[in-house]
Amino acid sequence: MSNNVNVKPEGFWHDKHLSPSQLLVHDIGLYDGGAGPPKLNIEEKPSSSLQIPEEEDANPNVAHFEDGLTYSERYKFNALKHRYGWMRHARLPAGTGREEKTVRNNFRKCRWIHIPSLFPEYLQGVFLGLSDWADDPENKLTALRQIGECINGNERFSKPDKDGKYFAPFFTPLSSSSEDTGSENCAILASFPFLDWTVYPGPPPPPRFQVDGRQEHPAARLMSHPLRSLLQYYYRLEDTSDREKFQVYTRHKPWNTNREIDLKVRRWYGVHPNSLLVDEMWILVIDSRHIVTFSSNQTWKSKWPPLQLSARIAEVSFRGLKSKLQMSERQRTYTALIHAIACVHGAVGLIHRNFWTDVPLPCSDRFSGLLGVLQYRLYRSPSTKLVMDLLQVQDELNIILQIIKKQEQLLTSLQEYFNEFIDGTKPPMLEGTGQRRVLINSTTSTDLGTRDTWRSRFQPSLRNNESILTTVTSDVIDRLRQEEDDLNDLKTNTNDLVNRTVQLVNIRIEDHGQAILVFTLVTVIFLPLSFLASYFSMNNVELAHVQATFWIVAAVLTLAVVGAASIIAFYGGKAMDKFFVFKENRRFWFGRRSRDVQQYTTMHNAPRNDGSFHVLDYQAYPTRSALW
Repeated sequence: MSNNVNVKPEGFWHDKHLSPSQLLVHDIGLYDGGAGPPKLNIEEKPSSSLQIPEEEDANPNVAHFEDGLTYSERYKFNALKHRYGWMRHARLPAGTGREEKTVRNNFRKCRWIHIPSLFPEYLQGVFLGLSDWADDPENKLTALRQIGECINGNERFSKPDKDGKYFAPFFTPLSSSSEDTGSENCAILASFPFLDWTVYPGPPPPPRFQVDGRQEHPAARLMSHPLRSLLQYYYRLEDTSDREKFQVYTRHKPWNTNREIDLKVRRWYGVHPNSLLVDEMWILVIDSRHIVTFSSNQTWKSKWPPLQLSARIAEVSFRGLKSKLQMSERQRTYTALIHAIACVHGAVGLIHRNFWTDVPLPCSDRFSGLLGVLQYRLYRSPSTKLVMDLLQVQDELNIILQIIKKQEQLLTSLQEYFNEFIDGTKPPMLEGTGQRRVLINSTTSTDLGTRDTWRSRFQPSLRNNESILTTVTSDVIDRLRQEEDDLNDLKTNTNDLVNRTVQLVNIRIEDHGQAILVFTLVTVIFLPLSFLASYFSMNNVELAHVQATFWIVAAVLTLAVVGAASIIAFYGGKAMDKFFVFKENRRFWFGRRSRDVQQYTTMHNAPRNDGSFHVLDYQAYPTRSALW
């Protein structure tokens, strides 16, 4: 791994967990291209232009409310402030739109920062560094605590001794400032799982530029959220290393037999994508003008074609979203919340054709190609190994469909959450309180304050962006459902192939049974002959004197063996059944006889009124034949 940034330099950065070189900064706004009205565009901003002073620069807006914290909270808060306080210089300049205009008449509406590392500590640190603590710091502190609770409530273990932790999919709104004019100032934290490709076996190629240096140290790597394979995502508490080589992406290599596909894959990907994995994207909306996303290190992939997640969002998802916002009135409503939907669009559709038709060998094509090969094998030589291969494909399709279902549920919850406050409908209230609670999943719930507070905070700004939020969210959901339909069709075809293969294998088993019967009969006939030939070939006597004896004994022994084998083969089951029936009847007969004898003896030996006794008549007792 290249190391362009020293993780332990002298001075200001030696104990900082993040540095400006690890940030990918993009500014989104209305840019004046000369002729015509300004157009919405995205521009990458070099991290060196952030002008961050390399000296201690305390934030005066953060220190004045620390007295209300407990000792542990104050210690953690000071540590976060020391490590991430410099990020306040990465905020957009404060002021109105006219004050933000530059020489080129640019209007920066939103700043998007992407961090290619997955350390849960970054969530609280980045929120502390990028938040405006001069505006309602109490709510900022509440949101900071909610982030910590959300991390603890949604973090899961996946083979702790090997693969570390991961987040269960969730979406949680955080506390926000009490007043916001003209834009959405809603803080949101979400985690989306998405599919991505990589190379297997071995580690990925070295990155093009250095990201978090702590990834090289084992102690720090255990605190991060590493990448997981498709099988490890589903079987999270099992070791799936021995099954990784049987993945669809690993086994099916169409470039080995098709030169055109090989050239296209090499030109597009640079390498052969032969493994499928599950990554996470964390979305942290600070306010209406700042959004931060997190994902695993993808800097070893190219920016064009846009194979990196950040490049895919900027070059594909944002461009497609911009085409829906051609009118100037709608372009001016672009906020961090809308860009969060664009980030989701780029992540969930990274390897799906329905999100970008130019992708060569998308996920559905890889599975359909392997199913075509397996179907060819089905008509040539159906076997149990083919059934196992089809079941492996079916298992992976089920896992992918499960991930897509979770993505749809998160987007649907997000859309419903917006619509409840856009159209002015009465939000659901908790019984006996004036608070509303949004349940995102089974582990996370967030109190969002009273209904009047919510309407004063978000409803005016959200109503302005009603059509935009509804359009972009519905578009992502529709594309996910189209991809789900394609994969469901492949799953149905896989089920049909499995059933057809099982039927053909059963037919072949019947044919093999008849052949085995013939071979068995031949073996049974010649086995006694072989035994006798070996016995009489000994040097005890001369063979000329025992010819007649040999054939007589051989014929009798062969007939006896064949007869006994035939009787056992064709009537052995019935004989065993009759034997067990006889055994049960015998036990029943002896048990009943002993009970009847005891009862008969007791009754007839009882004294009469005249003092005499009954004489036991054994002839009156029912016989065995009468019982049977």
